[in-house]
Amino acid sequence: MAPPPIGVLYSCGAALFHSAIDVSRKHGAEKAALSTTELVAFTLLFDCFLLTACCVVFRGKVWLHDAYLMSNNRTFLTSTITSAILKMSSSLLYQQAVKVSPLSQTVPYLAFTPVFLLAVAYFVVGEVPTANGIVGVAIVALGAFALNYSHATTDGSGGGKRGEPTGQRAAAANANANANANANANANAATPAANAPVAFAVTSAPLPAKPSTSSPSPSVYKHVSQSGSCLMLLVAAMWSVTSALDKKAINHAPSELAFATAQRYCMLLPALCLLYAMSPGKPVRVADVELAGGSASKPLPLGYHVAKPFFALVKPSSVVAVLLISCSEVLTVLCYLLALEYLFVSYVVAIKRTSMIISVIAGGICFGEELWRYMPCIAAIIFGEALILFW
Repeated sequence: MAPPPIGVLYSCGAALFHSAIDVSRKHGAEKAALSTTELVAFTLLFDCFLLTACCVVFRGKVWLHDAYLMSNNRTFLTSTITSAILKMSSSLLYQQAVKVSPLSQTVPYLAFTPVFLLAVAYFVVGEVPTANGIVGVAIVALGAFALNYSHATTDGSGGGKRGEPTGQRAAAANANANANANANANANAATPAANAPVAFAVTSAPLPAKPSTSSPSPSVYKHVSQSGSCLMLLVAAMWSVTSALDKKAINHAPSELAFATAQRYCMLLPALCLLYAMSPGKPVRVADVELAGGSASKPLPLGYHVAKPFFALVKPSSVVAVLLISCSEVLTVLCYLLALEYLFVSYVVAIKRTSMIISVIAGGICFGEELWRYMPCIAAIIFGEALILFW
């Protein structure tokens, strides 16, 4: 039996807005003067603000009753808090995975989330998809894996120019780093320390590491790559658990909007704690900068930084970037949660994976990428979706 069209429509909306998240995150990383942790924390803050405003507008005074019902439902609280903690933990593992391994050996493994969901959803919410649905989910996962892998390797897994060897990009980066280091050293030598002005804004970025004179051995590189792949597989498994817990929590929530708001607040608290814990060092007063050895041309020693004023975080570029990410996330979450009311969670996540097709097509239209390379993978995903939706 074919799934309800309204559920398919919501799932496609989640895929569309999820592809917009990637674009808005890239824009935010380039335009907003915020670190990764700050960007995540302030995006969650905007999410909470937008969802709370939606609760007040669309639910009226009922949202207070919704909050009372959710606070007294142990199953809802357990599922929501566990899902929020797992999502924050998976974000950390995701960052670590892409840090130690190339994108082409990490990101494709996220396509196995709906496959894990076939088993997880059975134990958490008791869902048993049809045989055609199981085959369709498997085909979608394999097609998405191949599409992610092809897209990452074509892009070079490093953000450089298409077709440029990785070694050349690394050599060019090292040359630029050495040139900048020499220029900074000459500037420091030419400027007397006594005449250096007091630094009122000192960067909190870590000092550049000394370039390595020897390349890692193949065995070390293989171990690191396998570590990143294993971490990303763990992330995919954790996302399957959070998706199943989301559906379980929705079954005990007054509305999808109320659940989304509660979950975002549960994610905001650990994000703010993480932001505080990962601060670059203890704050010092501006008057103490000169005593600590800082100047306009010389960074502070490790363990010191000038606390970033709040007005630096509310620049127009930062606000616009965070707002774009937040709006995309809120729309994605709402469409995703509404789709869970009509479809199996494994089906929703599989359809949501079509966001990669949207990203690839957008890359071909906007950046002139060659789409023919990805056509077999796209055809496999479409065939898998057809098995889920029409048989």
